[in-house]
Amino acid sequence: MSNSTGLLKTSAFLFAAMMIGNGCNYLFQFFMGRALSVSDYGMMNALFSLLVITSVPAGTVRLVMAQYGARLGVEDDDRLGVLYLSALKWVSLCAVVGMAGFLMMSGRIAGFLNISSVTPVVLIAAALGVGLLLPVNLGTLQGLHRFGYVGGSTILGSVSKLGLGMLLVYVGWGVYGALASLSLATLAVLGLSAFALRALWAPAKKRRSGVSWREMFSYGLPAAAASLCFMVLTNIDMVLVRHYFPPEEAGMYAAAGVLGRVVLYAPGAIVLVLFPMMARSHALNGNAFHLLDRGMLYAGGIAGAGAIAYALFPELFLRLLFGEKYVAAAPLLRLFGVAMAPLSLMAVLMHFNLARCRTRFLISMAVACLLEVGLIGVYHTNLHTIIWILFGVGGALCVGNIGEIVWERMRTEERVATEPGEGERSFFQTERGEKNKP
Repeated sequence: MSNSTGLLKTSAFLFAAMMIGNGCNYLFQFFMGRALSVSDYGMMNALFSLLVITSVPAGTVRLVMAQYGARLGVEDDDRLGVLYLSALKWVSLCAVVGMAGFLMMSGRIAGFLNISSVTPVVLIAAALGVGLLLPVNLGTLQGLHRFGYVGGSTILGSVSKLGLGMLLVYVGWGVYGALASLSLATLAVLGLSAFALRALWAPAKKRRSGVSWREMFSYGLPAAAASLCFMVLTNIDMVLVRHYFPPEEAGMYAAAGVLGRVVLYAPGAIVLVLFPMMARSHALNGNAFHLLDRGMLYAGGIAGAGAIAYALFPELFLRLLFGEKYVAAAPLLRLFGVAMAPLSLMAVLMHFNLARCRTRFLISMAVACLLEVGLIGVYHTNLHTIIWILFGVGGALCVGNIGEIVWERMRTEERVATEPGEGERSFFQTERGEKNKP
């Protein structure tokens, strides 16, 4: 089998696994929207959003383990085993600290989200602790090109959450069952991935992996900061709505938000494919702008189609997927599709910058996060205002970053035109050359 054929088959398998996972996750949401009360459904999604924000470091761990797993898996299996066990030890410690922090703050978190019991917060703390361990295993499997287990883990996690959630709600656990299913499903995936990596649990006598922890942190820190900002921009509204609005209104907002975020996440496969292509193109000649054009066109087309569909048929989507009791959220869904479109484009821009190791965009993302939280904190007169704030902040962030990249592109193309051979050097080499000119 040729490398290109193998890559195509692997990519198709992973894409199918992602689609199955996403489908099960949305079936989970639709089932819970119908089975739970509007208030409990809003509470569940507020806690899920809080979990997503606090779990951002986990995504960085996976990225770093994939990078170094690929390197050490080729060079020396024993050094990879040492790194794997060391990473698992430190991440386990962080998981214990994170769970302890959640438990210590459980009363305040419950009060902030207008939850009468701390039990839901405790269940989310358990999900956080288990979930922080998983990226060590999945990242290592990804680095070793064990894509069968990576795709299988994706499917197992989503199917288990759906099945266990439905079962626990059916037997009468209600929202507690919906929250507990997340931890139980993650445990199942953790067991499968640990089994796949069983050869690394007993490395030989070497005591060091030869990898600098400082190097690993410097590699993952910008990605962690970008992911944190993006997760805050796209999830903090759920948490704040649960705080500022009555539970019934928060539940309606959650239903519109879950559907509206399809516009945000639908172009995700495009980003997944384009990111390594952008990184490779930049490494070769510093010019990945043509890939950015393609990514923005495709992502914009998908997001625009979704926004138009929601604007025309919001009642149909809500009635079909969530049931009659959520049809009142139709005006919110109509706006949500529009509000998520700029943020879907921002996802492409963010990965374009990360692929080229550019970090200046993080300043604008951090400012946007603070602005969004501040505006919602001051102007929360109604739910429509919250969505307009999302649209305004996301739109300004997207336009600002597009403007900066257009300016950079014009300068780069002008430099290439005036300096022969410039296109053969990397962009960082070009910048250093410019700085060293008298």
